[in-house]
Amino acid sequence: MRLRDAFLVGLMAGGALGGCATAPQKPLGVPIDLHRLNQAHYVQVIYTQKQSAKVTYLKKLPSPGTAPAPMACRYANTRHQRWNRGAWIWKTHALLGHPRFAAAFLDKAHRLGLDRLYLYLEGPLDIYRPLLHEAHASGMRIYALTGDPSDVENPSVVYTTIDKVEGYNRSHQLGFSGIQFDIEPYALSAFANHEQAIYERYVHLLRSIRSDIKGRLEWGVVVPFWFDQVQLHHESLIKLIMQQADNVAVMAYRTHYQNIVELANNSLCEGEALGKSVYLGIETSPIPDETHFILSTQQVLHYISYYQGRPYLNHRISSARPLIAHYTVSGSEISFYPDVEAAVRVTAKCPKYDSFAGWIINGLDEGWHVGKMH
Repeated sequence: MRLRDAFLVGLMAGGALGGCATAPQKPLGVPIDLHRLNQAHYVQVIYTQKQSAKVTYLKKLPSPGTAPAPMACRYANTRHQRWNRGAWIWKTHALLGHPRFAAAFLDKAHRLGLDRLYLYLEGPLDIYRPLLHEAHASGMRIYALTGDPSDVENPSVVYTTIDKVEGYNRSHQLGFSGIQFDIEPYALSAFANHEQAIYERYVHLLRSIRSDIKGRLEWGVVVPFWFDQVQLHHESLIKLIMQQADNVAVMAYRTHYQNIVELANNSLCEGEALGKSVYLGIETSPIPDETHFILSTQQVLHYISYYQGRPYLNHRISSARPLIAHYTVSGSEISFYPDVEAAVRVTAKCPKYDSFAGWIINGLDEGWHVGKMH
């Protein structure tokens, strides 16, 4: 029976699919996209403590997550090696137009040992001038941070941003030291069913960025640690990215130093082979625990009911019924939150790789309020 037919049968019964007929109740769950469900073979449902379920429709099962064999590469002598420490700042608006707040944060950044900031671009670049001047005066390098999954489908936004940053640098003595792209194409809603095509467009975009910049501006790409596991045309995706960008920042989000290095090992080795710099990103934002369930499209019918003719995931998935997979991801294994000092202590360590260039901390702007800086 096609899933659409199954829904019609349930609708005629007037109750929850796969259960007894009951009076329809106002939905509390997540709406189900019947068209996408009918095209899928599997459904992934993710729960957190504070959010309702997130539903993803899959044509194939996710990768089991087994890492490729660790690459071997030449290790560096770190006794005299210097490395950078930076931070991703997404709430840039809190720094712009608030000089006392910005000065307090720059002072805090220095106390944390940071020497560079990646500022998410918001609004016209002229409003960054006072902040750039103060940062440069204090010895802090500022990089433009930009990117969105939709850039893969609308690359004109990327080229416009490059033009703006280069234009600003031409007209101001103290400009941006470079630009970093955090695109994350796997966040596109179509990714689950069009993975290879989206990755191909992503790599094509990076080639176009390289061609557009032509070495005039240092640029890098933010990537998840598992890009070394993705194969595209018989090459690892991380290698294809490094062949284009000047550097990469690997989101190796774990809270134990050895685990961080193990996750990033292959990226660090690829960087060494290609002569590219590799930064390691760590997380200090609060990350909730996640419970993941993967079901077949037939299995998920047991958890769906309707309201006014529309299907909803109204019943929490239970491991008591048959499942494809069930696992939990602990937020405390991914983020240092609330212990920022523990993250800072990690950045005092230097992995022994020639390609290692430094650390970037995410989440220092968590909970920012203008006028309040600890």
